[in-house]
Amino acid sequence: MRQTEKVAAVYDAASQHYDGAYVGKQFKAEDRMVQRELLRLGSGPVVDLGCGSGLGYELMGCPDSYVGVDVSREMIRLARQKHRSGRWRVADACDTGLESVFKAVISLYGCITYIEDVGALFREIHRLLRPDGCYFLIGYATGRYRCRDSYMVSRSRHLWHCHTEGEISKAADESGLTAEVSSLNRYADHLPEWVPQLVFNGLICAERLFGVEGGYYYIVTGDGQA
Repeated sequence: MRQTEKVAAVYDAASQHYDGAYVGKQFKAEDRMVQRELLRLGSGPVVDLGCGSGLGYELMGCPDSYVGVDVSREMIRLARQKHRSGRWRVADACDTGLESVFKAVISLYGCITYIEDVGALFREIHRLLRPDGCYFLIGYATGRYRCRDSYMVSRSRHLWHCHTEGEISKAADESGLTAEVSSLNRYADHLPEWVPQLVFNGLICAERLFGVEGGYYYIVTGDGQA
């Protein structure tokens, strides 16, 4: 069984319970921070690689020019049920079959970590982006960006490829893309539920400023001006 088929099988099986596993305060705090970053991408056609049930679509305000791509037919089916107005496509992130018309390419919360050939991913991102385009990716962390075990999908760690910062930068550069790697949050997930929301928000902001030596996710941003 190919890697994409294995990943699709994991998410097909998890689709009915997936959204319910990510309702805690820490996840909502992460979503708000990611939403701020996504909204900075501006308007224009956007493609979401590994869209799942459509969280990226929601965080971006359900734009008309959004296309969600995922290898899991069941996750795409769920996305279509939740969001009748969105455009959804079952496809490999490294071979989407879409035209080169996108202002932004996004991939959230670890989806790129399931891709064995990160070079193929960046080549497809470069192909998808129009000349003024940019991208925003979030991967599961490794090296100085360390991962955690508390996610529902941690049971599929055997399928992960936690690419290092050097591997990411090299693959992006070889594909004609710039790349800047930073961390998401490191400590906020360990706070108990009774901690006020303002404390969560403040800690996440502090981590964004000072916590670059560790994190559960890394963020990769860039454009086609390499």
